[in-house]
Amino acid sequence: MDLKELNELTRERIVQSEWKRLKKQQNDIALSQKGADWKVSIAKRLCKETTANNPWIAERLKMAPPNYVSNLVNKS
Repeated sequence: MDLKELNELTRERIVQSEWKRLKKQQNDIALSQKGADWKVSIAKRLCKETTANNPWIAERLKMAPPNYVSNLVNKS
């Protein structure tokens, strides 16, 4: 396994553990607002603990443009 695969697994592990902690499921991503508090919480953890960039986070959590992720994560 190379570093890129390891990073992807780490990101996904965090997303999955946060979903479980927050009692969310995959379909909640599409049903929730782009800036939902729970999505921002996951984005903050990803930024803090991984090398996930804003485009990856925006795509994975359906949070719209990558700069929107930065605004929300840095807001609080």
